[in-house]
Amino acid sequence: MKNAVKRSLWVLIPLSSLVIYNILSFFPALTEEYYSRGFYPFIASALSYLNQFTGYSLGEFFVYLTAAFFIALLVYFLAVVFSNKVSEKRKKAFGAVRTFLIAAAMLYSFFVLFWSLGFNRMPVSSSLGYDTEKYTVEELDMLTDKLIVKANQLSHQVLRDSSGYFTVNGGKEAVIEKAPSIYSENALPFMKQIPERRIKHNLVPGLLSSIDSQGIYSPFTFESNVNIDIPDLYFAATCCHEYAHLQGFCKEDEAEFIAFYVTYDCGDPDFMYSGTVMALNHCLSQLRKTSAEYYLKALNKIDNLIYNDFRQHSDYWDRYDTEVSKASDRINDNYLKSNKQSAGIKSYGLMIDILLSMQRNGDI
Repeated sequence: MKNAVKRSLWVLIPLSSLVIYNILSFFPALTEEYYSRGFYPFIASALSYLNQFTGYSLGEFFVYLTAAFFIALLVYFLAVVFSNKVSEKRKKAFGAVRTFLIAAAMLYSFFVLFWSLGFNRMPVSSSLGYDTEKYTVEELDMLTDKLIVKANQLSHQVLRDSSGYFTVNGGKEAVIEKAPSIYSENALPFMKQIPERRIKHNLVPGLLSSIDSQGIYSPFTFESNVNIDIPDLYFAATCCHEYAHLQGFCKEDEAEFIAFYVTYDCGDPDFMYSGTVMALNHCLSQLRKTSAEYYLKALNKIDNLIYNDFRQHSDYWDRYDTEVSKASDRINDNYLKSNKQSAGIKSYGLMIDILLSMQRNGDI
């Protein structure tokens, strides 16, 4: 009887998590108040504190350990199946499968309860008091012009190496060190529910680049992880993007917008340049799809120094345009869509709606 109850729990816990997720999707205001500004900050503040004593990413080690566990389980399962002890095969094989399913169910439940529920919170635009109505191409062109003017100015204020490429002052470790305080000093109260925490970077060179990622948030260890191998152009903005995830903002477009918001007028040229050019890149991409005329005009206004940085960024990622990175994009796309981000990986561009709302309100 006890074993039957235990087996039922392993099924009921993940199912209950899924039910809670779907119910809360109909109540964004409730999710915002009690989960995103109540339960999540409490849990994340406590658990993220535990990983502050290490300079390396526990999330990266968690991935390796999880992979090793499931590989070992698979090897054990195959060893049992092909062993000579026929009488014990079925029992041991069933035990291995059961262990696998229990582990997967617990990971899924943890992921939903301590992270995915945040997808159901109120949109950032609502918290800012903005109405993200449809915009005109003229408004988009005006926004792009403003970003070009600022990016052009900043491109001459940052340090550059002998090849003319933007290089962050003090190196990427200095950016990682400064990012939490810059975020906290420039974020609105609802954007910073968790005390300042360290940002981590990958230990294995090329690991995140091979899966086409500039950074990744680990919901199992409550860590913001950044790809330290990427060119400097978007590095500071990426630090703030991943840090926004730690603060409870699950949606990519919202984390991207917040990265821009906290860097745009932060006073640090490296962060301002990175955030401004990141937003400019999104606007140019949207403008290209909307109006070839406005797009070409915008391109003619961009400083050659920015083109130089764009080229370095593009050349770097061309080296990782592999089947592995494409598969990673597909996985990420399906993951975002499963969490009600219908645009998938294209949802990053939705931050433009919030930027245009800022412009309409005179905030940019």
